[in-house]
Amino acid sequence: MMEQKLKKYKIYSIRSHNDKNMIYYDFTMQQLHKRLSAIKSRYNRYLNNTDNYLVVFELFKLGSVYIELEEELQCINKEHINSILNKYIRDNDCINKNFYDIKKEELIKEENKTDIKEINKEEPKIEELIKDNVNKLNSDVNNNDDNDDDNNSNSSLVSSAYSSVSQYMSNYIKNNHKTIKKQSNNIKSKTMKNQI
Repeated sequence: MMEQKLKKYKIYSIRSHNDKNMIYYDFTMQQLHKRLSAIKSRYNRYLNNTDNYLVVFELFKLGSVYIELEEELQCINKEHINSILNKYIRDNDCINKNFYDIKKEELIKEENKTDIKEINKEEPKIEELIKDNVNKLNSDVNNNDDNDDDNNSNSSLVSSAYSSVSQYMSNYIKNNHKTIKKQSNNIKSKTMKNQI
């Protein structure tokens, strides 16, 4: 089995001389001056409507930015360095934090929409199951006389109808619970991967 080669990464911050409270954290494999130059180029393209917006541009709007090395380390892959970056974002006041929270909320909303769609798909099945059992019960009541044996039979049908629906709902909730738990784990991993 081959050993995974460690790669050198730098966690850096971009700051403004004009507002010390505005800080942006990210990582790179580049030399820091090259990284800052690349982001400046993107900012200029953004101003000319030829590139997408990045949160770090909020610092460039203030003017006079500089870059600082926070930590240099060796990591296995981007997921590893991303987890370290996320710790910086969580533990410090920075402009990434708002973006991090918004992204997390968006992902949760998207996952919830999926859950609602799945539940809506199940509703007709549940309704159909209830109608079938009620129709069986009505049919039996209309075709029988009112004696004790028939009442016992009707009672058994009612019990069977409720049991059938309850079993279906119970199974559905168990399956849905597993899905929600899986989606919750997906949200965590997507949130970490979608950092800027």
